[in-house]
Amino acid sequence: MADAYESICKHFDEHELNYLGDEELQRVQLFARWQGVPRALECRVRDGQLFHTTCSSGITVPEGARAALSEAIAKANYRIKLGYWQLDWSDGELTFQVVQVLEDGAYEIAEGTLLQCVVAALSTCADFADAFNSIIYGNEDADTALGRVFDNSRDDEDDSE
Repeated sequence: MADAYESICKHFDEHELNYLGDEELQRVQLFARWQGVPRALECRVRDGQLFHTTCSSGITVPEGARAALSEAIAKANYRIKLGYWQLDWSDGELTFQVVQVLEDGAYEIAEGTLLQCVVAALSTCADFADAFNSIIYGNEDADTALGRVFDNSRDDEDDSE
């Protein structure tokens, strides 16, 4: 499935993005500034069948806030249409991940799929940052903090109609 890995590299090359590639691990790492915040993004082909995009939120959750944020993550994941949040309980690292199944015999990742996964990961990290930080540092409850995120996304959907 080296061709799927190569299609990721080709896409980043065409858009003149600097990245670190590891053909053996089928992984591409990109460090980008999205809405003014530096983010680490990893795109990987796993088992020749999954296109996996992981984006660092830039948030490290303190030990005392992990339980409250876990509640928020569960509620957010229930409502998110593409991807999911994951909290590493051991170190507090918060990431957003998108996984796309590659069709049998697909040797390239379509540019639309690649773009959708990357933008979804970067945008979701940006959209949820304030809500998660208000839970962690402002002791706000999950429903109130997430309500702002989902109310704003509903407003965006209304504007597009």
